Amino acid sequence: MEAEGQVDRTGQTDPPKRDSLHRIIASDGWYTARRSRGEQGLIVMSSAHTRLVWCGEGLFVGIDTNKHSVVISTQDEDNRVGMKPSDLLLVALASCTAVDVVSIMRKKRQPLSRLEVAADGVQDEDPPWRFRTIHLTYRLRGRNLTAEAAARAIELAEGRYCSVAASLRPQVEITTSFEILPEEAEGEVELRQGNP
Repeated sequence: MEAEGQVDRTGQTDPPKRDSLHRIIASDGWYTARRSRGEQGLIVMSSAHTRLVWCGEGLFVGIDTNKHSVVISTQDEDNRVGMKPSDLLLVALASCTAVDVVSIMRKKRQPLSRLEVAADGVQDEDPPWRFRTIHLTYRLRGRNLTAEAAARAIELAEGRYCSVAASLRPQVEITTSFEILPEEAEGEVELRQGNP
């Protein structure tokens, strides 16, 4: 048995509102929530809706559900104005896990003052240049951070909560490492050039 309904962030279900294409209309954009009874009880699934607009030559604009945009381009001489599509995958994985790491560390009462995630991928040399491995290096900064809390937050974020990591696994091997950086003295400004 399946039922559709609008599910808000608190898990409450309201009667669905639909457009002519039978999509559920959410106040902050389009999404579809499907509830079905499975072996493990009620399962709520949602779907994402994005658009990609070609702007000419090798230039594109990607637009998400909430109308945020990102410029994407080929990397030839005339079009190096946006991100490379395969680099977006690395950014998606890094950001997906980072959101959860920040949240988990806050819940552990170890708030971060800075988090940086470097994502390094190894791809096949021939088309379609599939990623074989991706390594994420987390650089965390905050007062009195413990290695145990950081390791557990990263493990939970990458292994349990990140939809991007779950979508890539097991075809792509994902590994992680981290370092805890010393807290900056008051008034100290960190200047960086190029790659960290």
